[in-house]
Amino acid sequence: MPKKIKSGNLEIEARFLGIDQKNLKSRLKKLGAKDFGEKRIDEIIFYDKNLKWLPKKNKFVRIRKVGKEITLTLKNRLAPGTIDGTEEIEFGVNDWNKAKLFLERLDLVAYREQEKIRHTFKLKGVTVDIDTWPGIPTWAEIEGRKELDIKMVAKLLGFNWEKAVLIDARRIIEDIYNIPVGKMRIFKFKV
Repeated sequence: MPKKIKSGNLEIEARFLGIDQKNLKSRLKKLGAKDFGEKRIDEIIFYDKNLKWLPKKNKFVRIRKVGKEITLTLKNRLAPGTIDGTEEIEFGVNDWNKAKLFLERLDLVAYREQEKIRHTFKLKGVTVDIDTWPGIPTWAEIEGRKELDIKMVAKLLGFNWEKAVLIDARRIIEDIYNIPVGKMRIFKFKV
């Protein structure tokens, strides 16, 4: 899976909701995108002990596992609702349980366990992730070094930029799909 692209520590990304996965994958392949495959992503979201980070502060720490790769990430939404409004500091760790214990010892609270399925492509230096979360329609997340690159790939893929969603995943799930994920302790696919 390719490393996420960042300009400094800012994420530059846009999402397009309710996509036709089959059509999008076909279009990506026809355009020569590199296919990194589909993987399940497991995450634990941590907030501060007094929950001051939630929801107004828009800050959290995440442990994420994709296959054997584990990362620890701080996300800080500096300007929610903008294409580059999230500071992200991310680095690899080699032990899920030790990372969890480390954060708990810092008095962070393991607030929510969640999972999604992600199919990743790379096209013209831009990452295109097709994300499927439990109980909601699949969306595409397009991330690149510059807004112009993201807009160009979105256009190649047939997306209308006027329909780009610039809010984060939690807000999409809560505000658009009416699932109170911010209050949930587990957000996973049913077995």
